[in-house]
Amino acid sequence: MTARVRGQLYGVSGSRSVTAWLDREGDTLRWCDEAGQALAVAPLDACEVSEGPGGAAAFVTLPHGQRFETREGAALLALGAGAGGFRRAWVSRLEGHGGAVVLAVLVTALLLYAGVRFAVPAMAAEVAEAVPPSVAQGMDRAVLRGFDEGVLAPSRLALADRERVEALLAPLIPGVPSHVRPALAFRDGGEAVGANAFALPGGHIVVTDAIVELLTDAELQAVLAHELSHGAARHSLRRGLQFSGLAVLWSWVTGDLGALLTILPVTLLEMSYARDFEFEADAQAVERLVGIGRDPEALAQALGRLSPAGTEKASSGYLSTHPPTAERLSALAAAVERVRGWEENL
Repeated sequence: MTARVRGQLYGVSGSRSVTAWLDREGDTLRWCDEAGQALAVAPLDACEVSEGPGGAAAFVTLPHGQRFETREGAALLALGAGAGGFRRAWVSRLEGHGGAVVLAVLVTALLLYAGVRFAVPAMAAEVAEAVPPSVAQGMDRAVLRGFDEGVLAPSRLALADRERVEALLAPLIPGVPSHVRPALAFRDGGEAVGANAFALPGGHIVVTDAIVELLTDAELQAVLAHELSHGAARHSLRRGLQFSGLAVLWSWVTGDLGALLTILPVTLLEMSYARDFEFEADAQAVERLVGIGRDPEALAQALGRLSPAGTEKASSGYLSTHPPTAERLSALAAAVERVRGWEENL
């Protein structure tokens, strides 16, 4: 008689477990209580065993849904030795198969890539489109309050200069989606923000005094076309949603590894989305400028003026969250050529 295996048997009396000893008699498994009273009986070939990795509990699943749990995994396997019908569960068999483990890792990596590259951006875009304009505009007000409390100061621009910038924006507005409520917010960014402009979720475009003073009207209008394109595509909303989605996905894959280990890779992944949005906004800005009869080369000129001699500051300024200027100029040239090709065909 093979040594008995002690464990807990579930499914005998409600959801509670009872202590049981497992014996084998020929091709039959028998579970008994401490007094030797039979609790369950099942044929060997009708049971499945799942090994517990690293000393974890092992299980035997009975044909009628009962389950036996034991920490004596080695004794359990020894009890079933030589019985052709004593089957290891398919998950347990896979865990012990090196090729299956490698395949599982590759499949997991592929699913993670698909989630990062396609699923998260797609879901973020869907959710962003569903956000009501009133909610997005409320977000604009909240963001501006936050900036005004510690980053930005009231604008020093004269009324005439503000009206001039508003006149540059006006011809770009027709045709923008109904959820966008374009409006300019003039602020003094000081040295920390410098010559900068950025779009908020509801359509507000923050314009600093320095960028108004630095650029020509044509260049400034090109920058406004770029920022308006961000608002039309709801890029800022999508970036926030994507960042949240990536954080959840990364935590799900890696487990609870602490805030720093979660935030760093998520930030790097989110930066790649930001680069994609910049290229998209550049291309749409070219189309908007051509649509109102303006020279799209002005956007490239603005980039050159904001990044003198190809130098870029990583810590502040308009280009701090943008792709390298050389890459943007190359993509812009391609976009200009493409749009002009459409015009020639028409």
